[in-house]
Amino acid sequence: LQALAYRRTLVDSHYMAGFRAPFNRSPSLVHIRQMIAQVPQITHQTSGVLDALTQPTLVVWGDRDPLLRSTEGPGVSRRIPGARLVTLPTCGHCPHEERPERFNSLVLRFLETRDGDPRSP
Repeated sequence: LQALAYRRTLVDSHYMAGFRAPFNRSPSLVHIRQMIAQVPQITHQTSGVLDALTQPTLVVWGDRDPLLRSTEGPGVSRRIPGARLVTLPTCGHCPHEERPERFNSLVLRFLETRDGDPRSP
């Protein structure tokens, strides 16, 4: 997890306890392991799905994500019609964890608007 975070000091014992909590149930652990093993296939399979999305979509990307490079964010958002991309500086793979105040502010503003565009009435 430290390798995915831009600020590695964020991943301390408190962070790890919160991360592990959902996995303490054995069915969750089995499903998570299956999902991780299928990441390459899942990524390939979602490519056609993105083009078909019609609902307003907010894509939040960390500019220092070591797993999914920041250059991939614009490509993902371009494939979703009308998507809005926000790239957070000095942020790794988990913007909701690394920059929770900014992430929550973006999501709330996005949800409070009629079509996902904060400039909308």
